[in-house]
Amino acid sequence: MRASFTPGFQSYSQDQTALYPLDPTLQAQLDALKAENNDVRSYYDSISKTGFALSSDVSLYYKISPTTRIGGEASYNTFGSYDEFRSLLGVRQNFGSTGR
Repeated sequence: MRASFTPGFQSYSQDQTALYPLDPTLQAQLDALKAENNDVRSYYDSISKTGFALSSDVSLYYKISPTTRIGGEASYNTFGSYDEFRSLLGVRQNFGSTGR
């Protein structure tokens, strides 16, 4: 079994940016639509966040023979602008010498 837990503190910000930064014609059309209808989005909003975050993972495998293990892994991460959960179930098979 292997496990880890890492608490931390993060601070990040993203500036407001156009939806079509490389195409001024499309961006101008979108800005014109925004002037007519406030529900139209013509820019990605700016974001600024600060707070605590954590990263943790656990791995557990059970030996069913000298060369075969079954088990799984799971991890959870809240760093960045999203939360991520990953899991894995599997069989590990060693080929060749078992060290004896």
